[in-house]
Amino acid sequence: MVLEPSRDYLNHLGTVHAAAQFALAEACAGEFLLARFPQMAEDCLGVVRNADIKYRKPATGGLHAAAEAGENDLKKTAEAVDRKGRSFLTVRVKVYDERNEVTLQAAFEWYIQKREAGRAAHPSDPPSASAG
Repeated sequence: MVLEPSRDYLNHLGTVHAAAQFALAEACAGEFLLARFPQMAEDCLGVVRNADIKYRKPATGGLHAAAEAGENDLKKTAEAVDRKGRSFLTVRVKVYDERNEVTLQAAFEWYIQKREAGRAAHPSDPPSASAG
């Protein structure tokens, strides 16, 4: 995931604002979950329960982020959601600057839960036809 360089993201020191880096990292973690569990996109709800953030150095220019989670953790999460309807998963993210140096390291703990049958994926969506 990429954050293109823009003056809009700069803080009073002329570096990329911490909030912009956090948003990039959190969005990258969410995108990672959707890519790893596409079957859960409509059936589950994921929310960040906890975030551990370490800002490593001032960020300048464009940024990119990469996320990961252990294969065993991914497997256990999928099994728990299937069996119990919910699980937790920690997704680790690193944000890099244009020199490929780490500016932020994060661990996002996600709570993932199956949606109730017939419940819309988004509040503005109509309930599913099978509800009822």
